[in-house]
Amino acid sequence: MDTDRKAHRFLVGMVVVVALLVAAAAAWSYLRSMSAADEARRPHPAPPATVGVPETGEEDTAGATDAAAPTDEGQTSPQAFPDSPAPTASGESSPSGGAPGSRTQTSAIGGGGFYPSVAPSEWYIVPGGTVVFAGSGFMPGELVRVGGAASAEVRADSAGSIITPAFIVPHGSGEWRTYALSGASSGASVSVTIRVAVAPAYLLLSTYYAPAGTALVLTGRQFGAHELVEFQMGDRVLGAARANAEGSAMLAAHVPSGAAGDVSVSARGLSTGKRASAHFVRAP
Repeated sequence: MDTDRKAHRFLVGMVVVVALLVAAAAAWSYLRSMSAADEARRPHPAPPATVGVPETGEEDTAGATDAAAPTDEGQTSPQAFPDSPAPTASGESSPSGGAPGSRTQTSAIGGGGFYPSVAPSEWYIVPGGTVVFAGSGFMPGELVRVGGAASAEVRADSAGSIITPAFIVPHGSGEWRTYALSGASSGASVSVTIRVAVAPAYLLLSTYYAPAGTALVLTGRQFGAHELVEFQMGDRVLGAARANAEGSAMLAAHVPSGAAGDVSVSARGLSTGKRASAHFVRAP
């Protein structure tokens, strides 16, 4: 009996020891996890930044890609427009790529760093109207040539400003007209495009009812300037007339013989292809 009791007490003691060891291990693990969490939450000072010293003969070019280099006078040198010809050593634009720095409705860099800007008196104009261009930014006193849809020369004043003479927009000249202005000395140039109203042609008759053989005057309007206009009644060509600068053409003819009744009268511009028609009744 004593042996059994001793064995029982020994087993109970071992169980208690094992339980204490397990509890101690669990407590130690918990304390370590709490310590690691505190360490993670604790702020750590950033390491001091290292200041690099460039070696002799080298320059830091970072961030200088988009900046313009200062000139000797302390001013920023102008940057060329995209796709514009690069200036040569002589200060003039390279001949490759068209006119130096030319741009539609946009001023461009020319030789000597001049930036011309030109605006028309009308951006939208009817045929037969006039347009005047005012500009600035040319070389003072230089001759400015107007080309493209017009041809003229004007002298820039002491401030590099110009005002061109009035240019007539002819009839039948198309929907768009481009004018190019360039400085003869600086090489700076600019192009301006204006829009022209497209007016339909129409036909007027001196009478709309008459028997065969009656004198008839046919007038076509809004045709191309100085183009030849052909007139026709039914399947009979009455003749052709040259339009004036305003696009008006007039033909004196006679009503051709034929059956009484409705007859179609037409006019056609041989250059622009414009057409106009009118209704006529041949009397019996």
